[in-house]
Amino acid sequence: MGKAQKERLAAKAAANATMFGRPAPAPLAPAAPSAVSAAALPSYNPTVKAFVPGSARPSSVHSSSSEAEPEKEFTRVLGNEEDCATFVAIEDIDERKAIIDKMLHTMSGSVSRNERQAAIADLVKALELLTIGSAHGFYIIDFTRLALKSKAVDSREGALLTFTAMGRCDAVSSAIEPIVVEDLVSIMERHADKEPNVRDAAIRLTHSLLDLVNPLATRTFLSQIFVCLELRQWQCKVAALDLLRNFAPRAPTEVSCSLPEVIPKVSEVVWDTKTQVQQAALSALTAACSTIGNDDVLPLVPTLVDVIAHPEKTLATIDALLATTFVANVDAATLSLIAPLLNKALRDTSTNSSALRRKASRIIDSMCRLVSRPSDVAPFVPLLLPQLDTVIERIADQEVAEVASDARACLKRAAGEGSDEEDPAAIRQLLQQNLIAGLHEALEIATHPGLTEFTLTYITDVCAELVTHNRGKEWRGFVLPYLSAHLHDEDADRVCKALRKAGGGLGDDRVVSTDPNDVCDIDFSLAYGGKILLRNARLRLTRGHRYGLVGKNGVGKTTLMRNISNHTIEGLPTHLRTVYVQHEDVVEDKGSLLESLKAAPELAHNAPDVFETTLVNIGFTREMLDGPIAALSGGWRMKLALVRAMLYNADVLLLDEPTNHLDVHAVQWLVDYLNSLESMTVLLVSHDTGFLDNVCTDVLHYESKQLVLYPGTLAKFVEKHPEAKHYYELSSSDTQFVLPQPGRLEGIASTTRRILSMENCNFTYPGATKPQLVDVNIKLCLASRVAVIGGNGAGKSTLIKMIVQETMPDTGELWKHHNLRIAYVAQHSLHHVEQHLESSPVQYIQWRFGGPGGIDRELAERVDKKESEAAKAEGAKGSIEKIMSRRKGKRGTLEYECKLWGMTESKNRYYTLEELQAMGLGKMAEMEDIRQATLASGMDLRPTTTKEVQKHLDDFNLNAEFGTHGKIRGLSGGQKVKLVIAAAMWTRPHLLVLDEPTNYLDRAALGALADGIRGFAFYNSLCTEKWLVESGRVRVVGEAQETEYRLGGGKKVIEEEDDPSRAAFGSSNDKMKVTGVIINPKSLRAMSTKDARKMAKCAKAAGRSIEEHVAQLTRESPEWKWLPY
Repeated sequence: MGKAQKERLAAKAAANATMFGRPAPAPLAPAAPSAVSAAALPSYNPTVKAFVPGSARPSSVHSSSSEAEPEKEFTRVLGNEEDCATFVAIEDIDERKAIIDKMLHTMSGSVSRNERQAAIADLVKALELLTIGSAHGFYIIDFTRLALKSKAVDSREGALLTFTAMGRCDAVSSAIEPIVVEDLVSIMERHADKEPNVRDAAIRLTHSLLDLVNPLATRTFLSQIFVCLELRQWQCKVAALDLLRNFAPRAPTEVSCSLPEVIPKVSEVVWDTKTQVQQAALSALTAACSTIGNDDVLPLVPTLVDVIAHPEKTLATIDALLATTFVANVDAATLSLIAPLLNKALRDTSTNSSALRRKASRIIDSMCRLVSRPSDVAPFVPLLLPQLDTVIERIADQEVAEVASDARACLKRAAGEGSDEEDPAAIRQLLQQNLIAGLHEALEIATHPGLTEFTLTYITDVCAELVTHNRGKEWRGFVLPYLSAHLHDEDADRVCKALRKAGGGLGDDRVVSTDPNDVCDIDFSLAYGGKILLRNARLRLTRGHRYGLVGKNGVGKTTLMRNISNHTIEGLPTHLRTVYVQHEDVVEDKGSLLESLKAAPELAHNAPDVFETTLVNIGFTREMLDGPIAALSGGWRMKLALVRAMLYNADVLLLDEPTNHLDVHAVQWLVDYLNSLESMTVLLVSHDTGFLDNVCTDVLHYESKQLVLYPGTLAKFVEKHPEAKHYYELSSSDTQFVLPQPGRLEGIASTTRRILSMENCNFTYPGATKPQLVDVNIKLCLASRVAVIGGNGAGKSTLIKMIVQETMPDTGELWKHHNLRIAYVAQHSLHHVEQHLESSPVQYIQWRFGGPGGIDRELAERVDKKESEAAKAEGAKGSIEKIMSRRKGKRGTLEYECKLWGMTESKNRYYTLEELQAMGLGKMAEMEDIRQATLASGMDLRPTTTKEVQKHLDDFNLNAEFGTHGKIRGLSGGQKVKLVIAAAMWTRPHLLVLDEPTNYLDRAALGALADGIRGFAFYNSLCTEKWLVESGRVRVVGEAQETEYRLGGGKKVIEEEDDPSRAAFGSSNDKMKVTGVIINPKSLRAMSTKDARKMAKCAKAAGRSIEEHVAQLTRESPEWKWLPY
């Protein structure tokens, strides 16, 4: 939940607590009005307020019949307690009625302002003493209601002022509330009265209604306002619209739920002929629509309301909606505001209709994906579905029709096509009928004339709202005040219970755990990245338990942990101390490792010697403690992050993929440490199922946007959910990765011929006292499947960086094929995309490969373009300006065509690689190699259209919802790694280098990656060769050249790369696959039997197998001359 949404919810809660949180009455014991404290009274039921003295009152509220008379005080009939007691003690009904009649005639007669004021105060006091349910109380109300519609000016003014005073008296406000709402039409008519005093009195009463009306009765109140909008006088409409505008902020939740009824009614008035009505309607609509709880749409409310009055702004408004990233839940209130606009856009017939319809369809598709309840969207299906059908059937643009088809399918799914969910409107109607029936059964209506049909409907409307929102705790506090005015306390309590039973026996809210070992027990919802992740999910965490969060990539595991860490989860205890350890989490570098850890402000509570002791116990050496953090390997950095979490002493430890980069011994240490925690709660995410099984006491599983708790280990969870076996098995299940085939590599006729090698290579990091790698001798071929194995800090990543030439050996020889295409996924793989978080995955690949010649921009940036001092000297002499092309020399060596400074291309000269390196232009030659390799792969001709890129992403299980329409920022860690791997494979590389590829991928994705690599370049196994990195040296075990013949069943497999030149001549041998035969390296076709026998004799004479002999053939070999093309 975002910050704005939290603030809005807090504001709503405060408003509910202060404006209409009616206190529960004492059980069956009436409380004297004077005994009720002011603080306990709700704001819409203030105590009786004395009228303002004449000198301070506005002249507009003076009585018209007494303006010129001098003011004098009038003695009240019920001015003190003695007078009140005498009045109550009167047994003669006629005598009491005579006193009341005198008050009523004074109130409605032509008297002075003070005289009327005294009479109104006496009437309110008499109603308080007698109660509205008595005969005389009902007589007072009936007389006042008739006076409201009287032809006499003084009667109308007196009635309005009397109702205002009654509404301000706490003792009678609940009883008078339904009556005033029932007479709302008459009150609004008084705003068009000819007499200014009456209009002013009507304005005062209307203002008091804002404090009088219970927000739970909003539906009934709004229905009366809608009737007022049909009155003829424009002043009445403006008054009703102003009342709605001012009431909406006081009952935001209830008005928001009623928006599907409010918007159509008020929209009709927007087109009134009176400008005042139009402006009031727009203001009322803006205020009502601002109660929407959708943070995505809320900033657009003024624009969406304005377009109702200005249809010409439809296109601009649709564009504003289309630019909105929908994250929050979409409910009926949001749809009621947007659906009419979408309907108008779909029916558009202007010149921009095609684009407008497409945009509207896109918005429907996006919004319907976030609809949580089918009942929210069902009322708008008749408004949108026919228009979508029309677009699909009649539009000429096929692409627009496809978008509309997707929107229609999404709309039907959101509406719950085939769902058995009942209509909420029908449920509400049936509930209210049951409540009214229960009310009639509980008491005899005929004996209570004050309980009119409207009053009964009003009370049951409040009851229905309590049932709908499950507010059982507030039942007595909200319902009893309406009944107590008409019934004795015992009867009122009995009827209240009967209503509760008729409402389905509404119970209290879920009981929150009171176990002292529980650190939290909350219900919350969570949305992120364009989708709802959790909806009303329960999270209960107990001290000493270790919970494993289990679910597919993208369900929101990391998002949940991040929100818990940031305390943005609604209801999370503010005192809860949490620490979040995530992948690639590092301590800020402030000198040495030890000093950096001590400088962390969150760890300041620890003693100075604790830091070093903890680090040493985990395995950090003195050299590491005194060295910089940057010198640590990925595994040691993860250990450092865990140390930081240990020293924080949190209540809840949040671990996100803690075993990433850790070797076997470090993982075991982590298991032992977590199992030793007795007073700390652990919540962890990991794709290492063995680790989860050894640590977890409980499993929290994502199911239908809920967190379902399963006590026990992961193995026990799988027993209950066999379909979750892929958490244990390294299999792809339904997930597949399709790795593109690289095609032929020039001069490489065998899968065992070397494509990259290192001989006697050494490497030392700058400033290090000893070399990281010593005397490295390795060889790679197309058949290689190598696993690099070693402990944390052994130098595995360093070796890989030398292979991809991110670093170069200090001594020794590194050779690679000049056209070799390498794809590299780094250990900290997310650095590939961290600069493009606001782009979509498709846009990222288009940026990376959509430049001139299709060259990989990230690869080009890795090549250091800065020339050495020797290169600058050569340039100063006017020698070499740039490399134009590359060719093979007579002896098979590479020669680079170089353009000279200040000379034409006819004067170009060829230099060997060794000569260029001697000049300091080795990087320039490497850039030319990259360009030539890109051209050889056909990347310069491969289109980077959205359709082509998305097709490529589909091969890596990243569909269009995330690839084309999502942002990289919204992807989960696993999805980002899929993107990085997909981008690396765009060039169809010959060599794929993966440094810790399993980080962030779930078990299904791991299986898919393994399956893809097994099929890569027609090889039948995975990791048949191991490089053991220990003590700075590399030991090779099980070379691919030794095992290829056995694993391939004695057959070599080669696939030719597409050759455009052959295609031009109509060759039918493109993509030819040859198996079980010897390949002619000259023609790349199957060798004839005669040639094979001849070649076998040559191989035997040389002491080699025929495969090895063919593999080492070059153009200078004697056999090359007689081999046919």
